[in-house]
Amino acid sequence: MTVREAFIISSADVRHIRSYVQHKYAGLQREQHVEIVADAVSRVIRRQLPDFEEKLKHEVTAELIQLAVADGQRSIGARDIFETCMKLDRTRREIYDPLHDWIERQLACQLDPIHIRSLVDSVSSGSEQADGNGWERFKELVAASKLFQPGQEDLHTQSRPLGMLPKQLRLSLLYLALCLAVLAGALLYQQMADKSQAELQSATEAEHGPKQAGSAVEAVQEGGLPLELRYQAVDEQKLVAFLNKRHSILAKQPYLDAIVAAAKRFDVNPLLLFAITGQEQGFVPTTNKRHKEIANNPFNVFHSWQDFNTNINESAEIAARTVVNISKDRPGSADPFSWLNRTYAEDPNWSQGVRSIFGALTEAVQ
Repeated sequence: MTVREAFIISSADVRHIRSYVQHKYAGLQREQHVEIVADAVSRVIRRQLPDFEEKLKHEVTAELIQLAVADGQRSIGARDIFETCMKLDRTRREIYDPLHDWIERQLACQLDPIHIRSLVDSVSSGSEQADGNGWERFKELVAASKLFQPGQEDLHTQSRPLGMLPKQLRLSLLYLALCLAVLAGALLYQQMADKSQAELQSATEAEHGPKQAGSAVEAVQEGGLPLELRYQAVDEQKLVAFLNKRHSILAKQPYLDAIVAAAKRFDVNPLLLFAITGQEQGFVPTTNKRHKEIANNPFNVFHSWQDFNTNINESAEIAARTVVNISKDRPGSADPFSWLNRTYAEDPNWSQGVRSIFGALTEAVQ
């Protein structure tokens, strides 16, 4: 009996993610690209696993990742999860109970634990498991034994291949995977940047003594951000007045302090970060009924506030770090705003807007 199999992430999806990461992070080494792709795929897979403890989830995910990423030729589906779980010690309740619940979710029905355990054991000890057909054989046994509740659809029509899903839904799932890849890349950048900052801070203090917060990235930015875009204290009362005229929630706490603190930590002019929020979200006016959600990520890091709705502290740090990472390779002759535009935004006019807003903010606080 042929059983159609759904998949969680296809080989084509992995190739799309790999291509996206290679384009988005062209400056990284191949090994780092592999890490970003593997982390993105693992996040998709982990959501579909039985509710095991975290350590076991990590082990199962690592084994499945080898199928999806190592050779790039495999799609990962319920079959792969089932067959990987068959290798576990199912006599342990903390393994079997989550597995039983996972099976019920996959088959969309309630099943008797005793009968299901016997069917699982028979499949795991048979030749089907060795041939990689354990999941198909298991579903056939369940259907034949009529263990599913009356009125349920036939088990052979319960799952559809992802390619048969509506186009818009498939695109949404693929876009989710791409967002995960971007998030993983940013986390990798954060680790690299934090390590560089620590090394620079130690070297600077050894030679010149301790400096103020934010100076740890000064060497990274040498020749990158010009002096006017590096950190400097601003008149916050005048800044608040400027934002209030635009009904901006960013004039309030914790938003104002979070943006200024991130700017200081990464040696970025806080007015540049506020200018980016002005270009991206018009300073988040309170007249927008979703202003509190938008204010969590007014910089639209990781594409948009809808896709990455975190909190103002994290989004401000990511925005400041991104400005530093993009700018550190800027040639001295290149316009700093246009240089940021190359990576930060797809809109070619983005730099003009940020430059104009930055000028208005600078004039307002002087």
